Amino acid sequence: MEKDELKYSHIRSFLNAEESRVEFERLRQTPLYRTGAKALHCDTTLYGGLTAHEPYEPMPPRLVELRRRVELHLGLFYGYFSVAAVRRLGPADSISWTAESADVFGHLSTFAFLSITAEPQENARTLELRSLSDSQPNTHSVRLASGDLFVLRRGAYRKYQYRMPLETSATGIHWQIVFAHLPPIDSRRKQRLAVDKLYHQYRYGSQLPQVKLEPHLKHSLSIVPEQAAQSLRQMTITEMSAARIKRNYEERDILYKSEILGEVMPTATTTTNDATANVSRMKRKRN
Repeated sequence: MEKDELKYSHIRSFLNAEESRVEFERLRQTPLYRTGAKALHCDTTLYGGLTAHEPYEPMPPRLVELRRRVELHLGLFYGYFSVAAVRRLGPADSISWTAESADVFGHLSTFAFLSITAEPQENARTLELRSLSDSQPNTHSVRLASGDLFVLRRGAYRKYQYRMPLETSATGIHWQIVFAHLPPIDSRRKQRLAVDKLYHQYRYGSQLPQVKLEPHLKHSLSIVPEQAAQSLRQMTITEMSAARIKRNYEERDILYKSEILGEVMPTATTTTNDATANVSRMKRKRN
């Protein structure tokens, strides 16, 4: 047990009750995604990665402040945590057994899990760990209340799987912020693939290739925050692309008629009377 305690630690009340309430209200405004990742049965999003590589979404100022507090507490250098994943666990949500990839996070990375709920003693969730090295692994459970910080220390994530099971007693929302370190990788291609894997898992799912081609569409999958609106989405990227393609064809047709055929086409600012007059002139011209 002593060896295990060196690999992970549970810091209770890292945030006090008032700080947790403030962060809870801020997190409620976070646009979230349901990516269909195998282990994540909850709404998620991701910030950070490589600034020169799309998709990239910088951490909001509030997450930067929390990140720095965690880094200082753990004795880590500024900016050690280069990515932050946000998970929203409702009463019907859970996280299946999962293990983070060494291809993405290297061999000595530290993970920090910060839990936030509306009230200190409400909607706590259980995080379970099991060793990957034991033939018959024992499961160790940690009860994470609001403001608690759970840390998997250098390289420990490679030795464990973790999950947050479904809890029938849960009645509200449990937010979890996961800070992680992306180590330098010799190959830029490997580094890009590592970041792509994270954005695929936490933010865009199967729509990632289209987001990489058209970065201006990268907010179009956000789920409406709160309101228990897991099935209510904004227009998907596929639908947006179809609408954009149709609009481009319409604009191209207008350009062809106006420049090649010399026809005067109605614009968005043209009044109804002007548009009717333009149609009449085009009919007379053809006759």
